[in-house]
Amino acid sequence: MSAAADLSQPATIAPAGEFQLVWCDSLEKVYGPAEPRPHALGAVVLPRGGVGSFQIAVRPRPGWSPGHVGGAVPEVSQPDGIMINSHAVDFVPAPLTASVRADEFYDHTGPALLPDVLRPLAPGEGLPLVQGQWRALWFTVHAADAVGQQSVTISLHSEHTGEPIGTVTVPIVVVDADLPQSPISVTQWFHVDGLAQYYGTEPYSPYGWQLIERFTRSALDSGSTSLLTPIHTPPLDTAIGTRRLDVGLVGVHSGPDGYTFDMGRFETWLAMARRTGVRELEMAHLFSQWGGECAPNIDDVTGRQLFGWHTDSLDPEYQRFLADYVPAVRRVLDRAWGGQVFWHLTDEPHAEHADRYRALKGSVEPLLRDELITDALSNVELWTSGLVDPPIIATDHAQPFLDAGIERPWLYYCTSQSQRVANRFIGLPSYRNRVLGSQLFKYDSPGFLQWGFNFWNTQLSRRPLNPFVDTTSGHGFQAGDAFIVYPGEGGIPWESIRFRVFREAMDDVKLFTALAERRGREHVANLLGLDRVTLTDYPRDPGHYLSGHAAALQQLAD
Repeated sequence: MSAAADLSQPATIAPAGEFQLVWCDSLEKVYGPAEPRPHALGAVVLPRGGVGSFQIAVRPRPGWSPGHVGGAVPEVSQPDGIMINSHAVDFVPAPLTASVRADEFYDHTGPALLPDVLRPLAPGEGLPLVQGQWRALWFTVHAADAVGQQSVTISLHSEHTGEPIGTVTVPIVVVDADLPQSPISVTQWFHVDGLAQYYGTEPYSPYGWQLIERFTRSALDSGSTSLLTPIHTPPLDTAIGTRRLDVGLVGVHSGPDGYTFDMGRFETWLAMARRTGVRELEMAHLFSQWGGECAPNIDDVTGRQLFGWHTDSLDPEYQRFLADYVPAVRRVLDRAWGGQVFWHLTDEPHAEHADRYRALKGSVEPLLRDELITDALSNVELWTSGLVDPPIIATDHAQPFLDAGIERPWLYYCTSQSQRVANRFIGLPSYRNRVLGSQLFKYDSPGFLQWGFNFWNTQLSRRPLNPFVDTTSGHGFQAGDAFIVYPGEGGIPWESIRFRVFREAMDDVKLFTALAERRGREHVANLLGLDRVTLTDYPRDPGHYLSGHAAALQQLAD
């Protein structure tokens, strides 16, 4: 039974004057011209200590004067034990919303101006309104100790005149259940160069470290558990022959007797990771992306380039460097970390790279004995041959792995996973972001990877960009593929709709796993209708995910 069936206090909506109001759930996107869908469940249902979201969409009626009214200012009346954060949903340009492989289940496939940014509202600040169009306020609900039926009242008034716009009373159901920590590893690759470049600071200046910690905390709040760690500048999304901003943590000294290392910044990073609650670390890839043909760009402490695109990955000198470097990094990890560590060789190798990958793995396996080595890939033969085990599998290429007998597959998606499967492009409906939680639970996946928490460069990192202006990495990727967080004013992370919905999907994994430990996986599968869920087919009704979450929470509390 869903929590909606127990509601005794339905939502009330009282518009005033020349306005229309609609109360919406987190899986609706308020695009402007079309009237938004009302809340699919009838309440915001969340666990004790949990987080949920809802929206209020506002449209001025014909004849409204923007100069007279200005924006819609929310005033929140909340009970003890409930905290509400208010945001305006801002629109961003999306010149590329879908690839040529897009399916029919996108909201937008052409150039558009679309809602995404959740801009925090200062006291007294209003949501800008547009004549003849719907705009949305987003409210994030944090439940502390309050349990049971609650209600929150949102009163809207004019930013300019103070006249009332309307009132919405929202039912909040806080279920007496606690979600455990994530049962899976979740990584969204963290890009230090994006922070330094956008905010105009050195990567590891005092302000740079503040930014790193703030955005690390934000990544964890979005559902991440792991942090990509740039022991050297990650050789990712970099055009051949070019360089990204150097963000290597390890200082390298080269001399006639080999290499020595300054680990001060690396140790600071590890302390930050422990302080913020990071659970796993991923070391930057040891070889270049898409096949591992070259060494990463690595300089010594004087700024002299030691290795890079000009260096074959099997070059004897680079191999000598790794023989000193990897054990030195491991010694620091053993002393100052102690948690799970993932090592990567080359991102997304293909079948034609098998011989090179085998040679690279053979060269570093003695240095990484007893360590987990894994990479993202789509070719099943790289796994069946034993070359990459465990693999992190592209969701649209998972079926051959499943047919070959893989159990508990790690999964990932990026720009290529654009047809049928889950993803979080700005032009997609939000249920395609939320369904990932059900999929990860169904396939008992131990981990999930997405490449862009905050990639604010053009494709192949030819130049940095402003993600508020360019959401497509210079028309390289579908809007939103490269990031889910924005660089807000004053160095504060600004979330997106996709950030919040991804967090809901990761909370689903926690919830469904906790209930399965009590009632069994088959029971949860039946409760959620997981026989209707695969990686390419799943319910397209947003209410399915809201009601499933509520029902699972209720059973966890029983």
